[in-house]
Amino acid sequence: MQELNRLLELHGKKLRQRTSCFRYLSVERLYSDLFYKGISEASRNLVAEEADGWLMRGCSLEEAKRNIIDMQERLKRKGRSKIEFAIPALTIIRDTDEEAKRYLERLTGGRKNVLDRTLDTGLVGSPETVAKKIKQLENIGINHVLLQLTPTLSELKNVKKGT
Repeated sequence: MQELNRLLELHGKKLRQRTSCFRYLSVERLYSDLFYKGISEASRNLVAEEADGWLMRGCSLEEAKRNIIDMQERLKRKGRSKIEFAIPALTIIRDTDEEAKRYLERLTGGRKNVLDRTLDTGLVGSPETVAKKIKQLENIGINHVLLQLTPTLSELKNVKKGT
């Protein structure tokens, strides 16, 4: 989450890109962090034993918090102290919350299941609304938010300009 905050900042009603970010691997560690995705008991246990991070499925803030608490308890039982948490989020940013909701309605035709659970994370709204939700995710322990955009190129432009 801190990395996302370093990349984007809120200027009035706009999200703006602060800088480009490159991540270098150290000589001591010749692999990047291993994230695992899965919610079954077996997957959760594998994450607690082996993974550097857990990519949970899209979900509400309350479910994400419960998932993090559950994983922290599993880590403790395995003698591990910390991993990183990531969550996917369908992201639609418009000037107002109402505009974003109208676009979402056009995109899904009112059928929530069209976009799986990524919609449950709830990054739909004005730049202020989306920034507030990202901050809430950070406050419960989410380290990374994977912005899912559709259609990708035009929505990426909206994220970049913050409208």
